[in-house]
Amino acid sequence: TKGKENQDVEKTTVVFGGWGPEAVNLSYPCAVVVSANNEIFVADTIESQVQVFSMKGVYLRHFATVISGEGIETMERKDISIDGDSHLWVVGNRKVSSFIVRYTNMGHHMATFHPSFPNNTFHGITVSTHLNCTIVTEQWKDYGEIKMLQFDGTVVRKF
Repeated sequence: TKGKENQDVEKTTVVFGGWGPEAVNLSYPCAVVVSANNEIFVADTIESQVQVFSMKGVYLRHFATVISGEGIETMERKDISIDGDSHLWVVGNRKVSSFIVRYTNMGHHMATFHPSFPNNTFHGITVSTHLNCTIVTEQWKDYGEIKMLQFDGTVVRKF
């Protein structure tokens, strides 16, 4: 019956990460999301990467948060989300520029989107699988907007 499928699940606390040079350690984790395959994706600002762990805290892999397909420049992450196809959406900055970058769940660059104006910055992101769009916060000085974007970056609505 509904609700009983989780009664036999043992509740435990899983701690992973930590400080240090090893790949499994986190320097400045800023956002986390869990995939439908129960993989935990952690955006790490200082290391300019996304680290992937199992639900038991086992380190699986990591990838650099590159801005373009050339894989040269990375960005400092601010937020992370995931869509119904397990593609990751990462919001971040590089110097004075802000980006939304879409990756496969293995970390391969798919697309990069820029804010409406060069000095604007993105701060948060979520994906609506129901509406097939991303919803982001975009800010410039003391003015901010919420934008709904199609997966190709086209603005659907803003308020």
